[in-house]
Amino acid sequence: MLTNGTFASPSFLSTSLHLISAISMPIHFFGMCAILFKTPEIMKKLKWYLLCLHISTVLFDCSISILTIPVILFPEFAGYPLGLFKWVDTKYYVYPVVLAIMFMGG
Repeated sequence: MLTNGTFASPSFLSTSLHLISAISMPIHFFGMCAILFKTPEIMKKLKWYLLCLHISTVLFDCSISILTIPVILFPEFAGYPLGLFKWVDTKYYVYPVVLAIMFMGG
């Protein structure tokens, strides 16, 4: 179990999730273009469902890896955000509401 060092630090978690987001955003964009422009004729009925699913997946990815970056403190049900939400001065109960709306997709 890692308790100290580079891999156990919150800055490593934040940096690695930002790096993963930077790599995955062009892939998400490519997937969206493929759904919009390269969907075969036989799947035209599913095109918009696939697009909605893809957009909700992108929103979930952004909410976890950019907005919150949750640090969970076990064994307690506790944690704190490292993402953009740490600079927003709001009450603690606003985070789950915003994330629930983003998880539901557009």
